[in-house]
Amino acid sequence: MYVCICRGITDKDIQNALITQSNTKDVLKSLGVGSDCGQCVIEAIDLIRQSNTTPIVSKTAPRQNETNSK
Repeated sequence: MYVCICRGITDKDIQNALITQSNTKDVLKSLGVGSDCGQCVIEAIDLIRQSNTTPIVSKTAPRQNETNSK
């Protein structure tokens, strides 16, 4: 999937950059993400965050049952 249309950067390009660079800023800078129109920056950052936090089970905390145990 293309993340940056201006530069032709795909999600695979971002994942490959994460192999050699661990810093989000360095990944974006090395690929040139956001250096033209900037529309891709948020999606690129989200992809990097998802790659760094595996597995993603849920974005929200599970609901707790409220019962009276008195």
